[in-house]
Amino acid sequence: MGKQTAVTIRGIVIASAWNRVGEIKAVDIAGYDEKRYRIADDHIGRQLRVLNKKRIVVKGFFDTENNKPVLYVHHFQIDASEAL
Repeated sequence: MGKQTAVTIRGIVIASAWNRVGEIKAVDIAGYDEKRYRIADDHIGRQLRVLNKKRIVVKGFFDTENNKPVLYVHHFQIDASEAL
């Protein structure tokens, strides 16, 4: 890991991979900036699976896995603007 810069991203949790029985195996954030961010498959990333289709705000940092950027989330919350 190189130097890590903290990021805050707002967007919607979307399923990006499923297992053979149809359970969500991986999630991304579809950012309000129209970019898609892969979420790391760690403890917090697995927690985000149950928030599929919810608007959230995440704070974390990017690293690289298999030459692709992956977002490691340190903190997340439901986006307050969802109630609007």
